[in-house]
Amino acid sequence: MSKKLIITFAVIFLLLGLIVLYPFIENRNTNNKTKIDTNFLVGINLNLIEKIRIKSIDEDEILLEKDDDLWSVNGFQADKEIVNNFLNSLKNIKVDKIVSKNPSNHKEFLLGNDLGKEIIIIQEDNIISFLTGKKGVEYNSVYLRWPNQDEVYLVKTNINDFLIKQSQEWENKDINVNTDKNID
Repeated sequence: MSKKLIITFAVIFLLLGLIVLYPFIENRNTNNKTKIDTNFLVGINLNLIEKIRIKSIDEDEILLEKDDDLWSVNGFQADKEIVNNFLNSLKNIKVDKIVSKNPSNHKEFLLGNDLGKEIIIIQEDNIISFLTGKKGVEYNSVYLRWPNQDEVYLVKTNINDFLIKQSQEWENKDINVNTDKNID
């Protein structure tokens, strides 16, 4: 056999070996990657939430407070349906992926200290806070990060639908007529 033919067979044999071994190599690399818990707010029990603060640099703070089963927003009775839908959107936040670990990218995702909104959830003695940034590329996605952490997460949620609301939009719009008072 010629030297050229031996080299050709060696290359073919090497390529076939790599093709056979590739799935094993890839599987080993995948197992070494950090697993992401897809549930962003692990440990939150919606029934135990007492307060939720939505803070922004350029907008008024929205404070949702629960008293028994009634929610109020900045001292006014809140619309129960809006609050329940918001709570469900919090519960259903699912991490799609980590998009950045570089703090210099926070501004790009509107997640700097003076950008985006901060959500503070108070549940008994537990306080959970996270930052929300700009919408993701898909309709129901947004960028989030934990304060004092560099990782930026792309999550699937419709939470932005609620964060664009002004405090008056959270209020109960039902008109309750008190029949005990006479109006002149």
